[in-house]
Amino acid sequence: MLFNADKFFIASYIFYLSIYLSIYHNIYCFGLIFIAGNIYLSIYLSIYLPSISMFIFLFVCFFFSFYLSIYLSLFISIYLSISIYIVAFFTVSIFLYLSFIYHFFLSLCIFFILLHFFLLFVFFIASFIFILLLLLLHYFSFHFFYLFIFPLVIDFILCHFLFFSFHSTKYFNFYIFSSSVSFTFFSFILNYLLFNFFFFFSPFFL
Repeated sequence: MLFNADKFFIASYIFYLSIYLSIYHNIYCFGLIFIAGNIYLSIYLSIYLPSISMFIFLFVCFFFSFYLSIYLSLFISIYLSISIYIVAFFTVSIFLYLSFIYHFFLSLCIFFILLHFFLLFVFFIASFIFILLLLLLHYFSFHFFYLFIFPLVIDFILCHFLFFSFHSTKYFNFYIFSSSVSFTFFSFILNYLLFNFFFFFSPFFL
């Protein structure tokens, strides 16, 4: 039992991490949709609304929802990360308590927690750069094809390439890999369709 404890730990940890990343990725992309949509609608309404007071009122509402969506998505993601790390740690700690590699994997778990918060900060900054890029493309009247293809490229590079590379470890179980792929593929398609649907068709609802 203890001989395979390291394999059990890594398989269990990556399984929890894959579920967590799919949940967090949905929260993150929904927050990104909400933030980018508010900025996009405020610019659209500022062009087509004749009343300045109405624009100021709407801009204040969008600005409030902008920060609300940021803090809400961050709070939920941090809560999920802490809870899943605790569950993953106590699930496998029974099999590692008498093993000499217990402290090594404990430090590894702490390392991944710190790495998660660093990546959270990096993705948080990258989302603002991505939104500014979309706004610049829209301001300089680029074709909407770029708004359609950029979410696909950036989402794939930032999230899924590293995600699948992390799953290529020799300890990884095929069933865990297939379940994580299905989670990732579902979240990828859902976020991609929602993001582009909102950007293309939001002016028609006004």
